[in-house]
Amino acid sequence: METQEQRFIYQVTAMRRYTALKSPKWLPRVEDYYREAQVIRKLNGEKLPYYKSKDAAYYFMGVAYYESFNFRQAEELLARARAQSKWQSMIAVLQNKVYKFLRASADLTLGDIATKIAVKDEVTRADLAALIVSELNLIRSSYGGAPLPR
Repeated sequence: METQEQRFIYQVTAMRRYTALKSPKWLPRVEDYYREAQVIRKLNGEKLPYYKSKDAAYYFMGVAYYESFNFRQAEELLARARAQSKWQSMIAVLQNKVYKFLRASADLTLGDIATKIAVKDEVTRADLAALIVSELNLIRSSYGGAPLPR
């Protein structure tokens, strides 16, 4: 017979697995596991050796939203989990990254490449080159393929 704690451990571990692997349609699967983890009502923290409480589901769903570039949703879930002491330091680090990104991009529309670069801890020359090429293509396409003005 499976206990509530075992079900919770399974759900959160599945969330972490799909987030790490990023297989096709991974985010809807992670959201399903998150919803299933939220249905579980009574958990004994002593029987959750690693996760300790239900806040682990909030944290790992926040990580999934962050890695899928859904920063507003990540912000909401990380704010819910903030009170949990075991996850507090990791939540604070991720929350700071989310806040910085949201503040920096408040009035901007970022392309896919710019968003992927923005969440990196370090930017390489290749990242910068990809960003420049994508920006030049945007400018060129706005002129209908005509030569760029000088």
